Amino acid sequence: MTKIREVFGCILPICIILQTVLTYNYGWSELLVGLLVLLTGASFLVGACSCFCGKMRLGLVDGLMFAWWMYMLLRAYFEPGVSCGREVITYTALYLLYIVLRFSDVVLRLRERTFVWILLTAVIYELMLGACQLYARTSHHALYPVTGSFFNPGPYSALIAMGMVMAIYLFNQQNNSRKLERRVSGFVLVGGCLMLALTRSRSAMVVVAVMALYQYRVELRRYWLLVLSFVVLVSTTLFWLKFESAMGRIVLWWQSVCIWMEHPIWGAGIGTFKEEYGFQLETFFSSQSHIRNFSQYADATDFAFCDVLQLLAEQGMVGGIFCLSSISLSLRKLYREEQVSFFAFMALLVFSLFSYPFQLLPYQMLAVMFVARAARYGGSKRMPVWLRPLCLVCVGALAYCCYGIAKERVAGQQEYKQCAGLIHSSFVKDYYRLYPLCRDDKQFLFDFAKILQANQRYLDSNAMLRDGILVSNDPMFWVLMGNNYREMRLYDKAGACYDTAFRRMPNRIYPLYQKMLLFEEMGNNKAMLSVAKYITTFQEKVPSPAVDEMKSKARYLLYQNINSNKNKLKLE
Repeated sequence: MTKIREVFGCILPICIILQTVLTYNYGWSELLVGLLVLLTGASFLVGACSCFCGKMRLGLVDGLMFAWWMYMLLRAYFEPGVSCGREVITYTALYLLYIVLRFSDVVLRLRERTFVWILLTAVIYELMLGACQLYARTSHHALYPVTGSFFNPGPYSALIAMGMVMAIYLFNQQNNSRKLERRVSGFVLVGGCLMLALTRSRSAMVVVAVMALYQYRVELRRYWLLVLSFVVLVSTTLFWLKFESAMGRIVLWWQSVCIWMEHPIWGAGIGTFKEEYGFQLETFFSSQSHIRNFSQYADATDFAFCDVLQLLAEQGMVGGIFCLSSISLSLRKLYREEQVSFFAFMALLVFSLFSYPFQLLPYQMLAVMFVARAARYGGSKRMPVWLRPLCLVCVGALAYCCYGIAKERVAGQQEYKQCAGLIHSSFVKDYYRLYPLCRDDKQFLFDFAKILQANQRYLDSNAMLRDGILVSNDPMFWVLMGNNYREMRLYDKAGACYDTAFRRMPNRIYPLYQKMLLFEEMGNNKAMLSVAKYITTFQEKVPSPAVDEMKSKARYLLYQNINSNKNKLKLE
């Protein structure tokens, strides 16, 4: 009977892990829909079995997870102007996943060793996929040879680093009955080193190094001075190897802290980081010294590249307390009861301090699995047997409702992709029909604004751009808005939009170029020449043919002005 329960206990974790290694797009995705389908079916099956098996005990982690979920729902409810539907559905799905995992653990108790093998299998699959991408040159990113199931090498390297940390622990176990684990661990370590070298992920390298030093802390204690010197040397080398990227992270973290300081208790709101980061950049670059020293390192982004800072910026101290308390208690329990799971979870947490894994659904599901495993230990309050199926029926019903919403949004985004980039007036009706389903998609809003602009509906275009500013900090939204005002001959408003775009990202030349054309159209030669001179000496962040063309236009206007002045002198 125990073996049968063990076999069936693997099914749900395997289904979850299989979803985490599927390639998916950020935002509304088939992965979220698949998770909700899985939860709808699993909740009813687990609910039916929970009436006959095991004792369900609730602990502090269960209470904290429920309180955190309720806080996020209330926080989203009291921010009606913020488009955070995807975040609400995603967080709800994750909490329902937590409940289903907690109940399934009562019915089908999964051993740690089996859980570890499931995780290692996923890591081995990603290593093999990376090797195939390297051989066939089928990476999802043009600049990197391997990305695994992801579109970026950063998230891919997080999973590899987690597997390497687990392998380090297993490789050093002295149990002769686990020789297979040692061999598999050796393969993961060798393959992981190769993949980290190809991805060039400093965050993953730091994670592996830190966790390895922690595991060998007793042996290395006598060599602490040598280890410290080595750590300083390696850290300095990694910093200078990608200096611009490191400085960009520092600027990004500082702005994230400033957002949190403006909303310390409750946060700026669920899903508001992108909007708030844009406004914060505008304030930061209002200083000329900041422009001179830091403008080359700023960029538009959807993430804080530190999940703790993004959490505090959006949810404040209240959300931070719920989250960090849940994680701290979970780590404490895993450290006592499941060492391998502890190191795997800890690796992801360390990685999240330098990147954004927990903004992606696969890693969010992994985190929920670790927390659910930790919550099985130390519960004190017993849950009545009759309440279990009722609770899981509610879970299934809620998952089914969320499934309907998510499926509709995914279908809307897929339909939008079929007409993306087309600007004929016949598609305006299609865009308006899809607008309620895609209003949190920045690319949809930008394309919608462009098609409205092409059909001379400038006010409607600006309305879409204002919605876009809520879900993106890309200055191009302000540039396009300025172009609309310029077409309407509202030159003051157009100039203000170009100024806002440049203040948000002073390393981009395009807002200045549009402002130069604005002054040319207005006939303000003095202002036009001033901007043109600035453009010719502008130090762009990324050189490109488009930048060269804009600088050539500025030089042409300056040359034309010089010839005009010479002709005037000859006439005199």
